[in-house]
Amino acid sequence: FNKKILIYSAIAFLIPMLPILIYDFNHDFPQTLGFILWIGYRILKFFGFPSIHGEIDSANMNSMVAFSFRYYQNLIFAENNIITFIILILSFGTLFIHAYNFLRKKAHEVGISLLILWILISLAGYFVNKTFSEAYLPIFFPALIFLAAFSFDKIMKIKAFFISVVLLITLIVTMNIHFIVLSEYSERGFSFYNRLAIIKEIVRSANGREYNIVGIGDGSQFETFTMNYQYLAWWLGNSSSKIPQKLKYIIQENKSGIFLIKNE
Repeated sequence: FNKKILIYSAIAFLIPMLPILIYDFNHDFPQTLGFILWIGYRILKFFGFPSIHGEIDSANMNSMVAFSFRYYQNLIFAENNIITFIILILSFGTLFIHAYNFLRKKAHEVGISLLILWILISLAGYFVNKTFSEAYLPIFFPALIFLAAFSFDKIMKIKAFFISVVLLITLIVTMNIHFIVLSEYSERGFSFYNRLAIIKEIVRSANGREYNIVGIGDGSQFETFTMNYQYLAWWLGNSSSKIPQKLKYIIQENKSGIFLIKNE
């Protein structure tokens, strides 16, 4: 071990962690120690430990793979799933062959070892968690890009494939730009103005009375579902109450729009 590298690594870890550490020192370590306990709990749950949140349906392996591949396709080549699948096979195949050759020669390449560990550890955590969530995917993005770049580089060194790979990369870049330009990302959620209109209606209807904002439907099981609305209500000067009130405004979001129900 190189002491200098270890010191630099520790500093590189601590600097971005400072806001979390400062917060935790003043709040009984809910994030740092809590995260360590959560990892232990997820490992135990994977081996049959009962859920502390009651019975929650976990995603099966087929669903997890399909979900993961869909986002891999969006990352690599959104326009064509067949080409994406070929790139996936080539990427992991190239990595496997390269790693096998190094092991056979009893050689060691730090960069490739780190890339393999990065992918394997991330995959293990992802599949142990058994949860559909885009929040767990960004950790894979740099590794998968490095992996694709590594495989393209190795294949391009074979003279017979150089032009083919260059043309493929050009096609991927061009089609991805085309896909991004034509995509309407606002369809994935609702804008500030959509939610502001709902909150203005709530504030007008409440007319200064205490009320609660309640979410129903997809995503409403998460506390963050109503946070945008609660913030806008505060911004407009009539915050929702955290104490249960008789007057409740129920919000549901789906593909057809945002629906508001008054209940009192």
